[in-house]
Amino acid sequence: MGSTFNVTLDDSSPMFSYLPYGDGPVDEGWRAWYSQIGFNNDCGKESVGDSLHITSSAGASVQLTFSGTAVYLFGTANSSYEVSLDTRTTSFPPPLDNLLFSAVGLLPGTHYVNLTANPQTGQQLAFDRAIISDQTPQGCDHVRLAAKR
Repeated sequence: MGSTFNVTLDDSSPMFSYLPYGDGPVDEGWRAWYSQIGFNNDCGKESVGDSLHITSSAGASVQLTFSGTAVYLFGTANSSYEVSLDTRTTSFPPPLDNLLFSAVGLLPGTHYVNLTANPQTGQQLAFDRAIISDQTPQGCDHVRLAAKR
């Protein structure tokens, strides 16, 4: 068996699809927030700091199609939420830490994950990042050698 590698995708990655949108009022969809400036309300102002996508809209979702054998979703929430992985959906209460969801031991290949927020009045969900794990196929020494050049 090959070795495991991880890829981290920040919430700002174009790999994510935010529905109904990725930057607008948090009570209607998602909005980007930055650790050094908060919400960027000024046109032309630089967005500085670590980012999160925040929603207080019931039914707002973030989707990712990936190839791998494990997926980890990170963020914070004081609300419930659902995660669909391929064809299975699971509901979750507010998390105790910043790990919203994980699935390991997936069959190699393409998978689909969707996180849907279910906040009540005054609640929010903040999505931070995903980590995807996969295996390099055994016998891929030529790939590792080419990468060293």
